[in-house]
Amino acid sequence: MGPTGPAGEAGSAGARGVVGLTGATGSTAAGAAGAMGRAGESGEKGTPGLAGTQGSLTIGPEGAPGSTGAAGPKGEIGAIGAQGSTGIVDHWVVYRELRFDPNRGDLQTSENTKLTEVVRYLQANPSLNVGIDSSMSPSGVEVHNQQVINARATSVRNALIEAGVPTARIQTGAFRDPNVPREGQLAVLIRSNN
Repeated sequence: MGPTGPAGEAGSAGARGVVGLTGATGSTAAGAAGAMGRAGESGEKGTPGLAGTQGSLTIGPEGAPGSTGAAGPKGEIGAIGAQGSTGIVDHWVVYRELRFDPNRGDLQTSENTKLTEVVRYLQANPSLNVGIDSSMSPSGVEVHNQQVINARATSVRNALIEAGVPTARIQTGAFRDPNVPREGQLAVLIRSNN
């Protein structure tokens, strides 16, 4: 075969071909979310707002009183106050009755407490005198009745003096109703010394 000859001139352009059909729509699925970006820096502090107007100061009406609460517990008993001054005793009044053994003039030991009470009362009330009743019981049961009564009165008087009662404040005599029986007893009485 011989060598290729030179190329001929280009022919004229052919007619435009028919437009092809539109292709199918591609997939529109969203891609995966990207990572969250870092927070931005804080903005500058804004200027303070204007002060609001003052609210109303009108006081509302008084509410109804509440119910009374329960009573609290009872408080402790206070101390006993000082003894008041003794009023005027214008007649003999029996303060204590002392008992004696039959036909005996000495004071029973069990009666010492009563005698101590008499002494303390006289010390607390210097305006009073003490009387020792030596009147005889009308029954006269005890042997040598008057002698026994006198011995008892003397025994009580001596005990009062030994306890510090001044003799000027002690009187002995028949101060009680002679018609009232009182076997084995001797009354100690009090009266104002005015």
